Amino acid sequence: MEVSKISVIDMENYYRFQMERGNLNTAKKNKDGTVNKKEGITINTVQKHKTAAKRIWEFMIDARVYGVTENIAEKSKVPKTEIVIDGKVKKVSKIPYHPRSLTLEELNYTLNDAVQHEFDRSVVLMTGLGAIGGLCHSEVTGLQMGKVLHNELMNISDEIWEMSGYDKALYKEHEEYMMIDTAIMDNKTKFPKSGIVRVAAVPKPLREILDYAMEQRKEVLDIAGRELTASDNVYLPLINIIRNQLLNSQKLTRKWTEYQERRNRRMEEKGLTPIPVIRFHDLRHTFSNLTKPVVSGK
Repeated sequence: MEVSKISVIDMENYYRFQMERGNLNTAKKNKDGTVNKKEGITINTVQKHKTAAKRIWEFMIDARVYGVTENIAEKSKVPKTEIVIDGKVKKVSKIPYHPRSLTLEELNYTLNDAVQHEFDRSVVLMTGLGAIGGLCHSEVTGLQMGKVLHNELMNISDEIWEMSGYDKALYKEHEEYMMIDTAIMDNKTKFPKSGIVRVAAVPKPLREILDYAMEQRKEVLDIAGRELTASDNVYLPLINIIRNQLLNSQKLTRKWTEYQERRNRRMEEKGLTPIPVIRFHDLRHTFSNLTKPVVSGK
């Protein structure tokens, strides 16, 4: 089919197909190579498909290619889905998400579970950076060794010192600090949100987690005959370290989700109630909630 002949109805049929049976993660491959797609993707994900399609059509119109003159993706509508709120059914075009942070008990359980059952120490590291360090997804993937270590690998430029507004001598004297000046999202390097460079605290529990993760990392590097550098990512899955591969920033969310699924299976095996699965960004909400000052009502 020619791109210019794709209609609004075609786009809406595509959305409907994705919602009904477009999830490749649940697909089963037959012996003849064909795939059975049994489950659909969520309506929120389909909305992202629409957003991407709108941008593609905008490009084709601006570039005057393929005979496209109308943004049919923008005119198309994603089919609504039914959700139940307080026992009543409602049709929505997007499922609302209510952020949820971990309680102190849930966080402690998660950290201990990761230490006891996950061979890859980057799992507990990503959890600690989010929930104890207060870093968001892009800051975790952008954090470099030279901005955390307080030794010969410390690497902070004069421009970054100036942007942070922090006392250089004080920072160098105390290892309880780290410089947050880089964010990586969709494998693109940039400044943190709003271009703000800041100094963040490294509480004792997080420093212990960092040391614990670095111990495994140094063992691998010693075997491979490589050395740690200031520009290396702090968070790096074990497989990346072994293969000497750069971090794919888009995989952090999947790593976090897959870990939670493993944790919860272990909890069920022990007869415990699983901890609700949360987004990686909700670890930052956890940090915020656990560090709120207690104000007396008197």
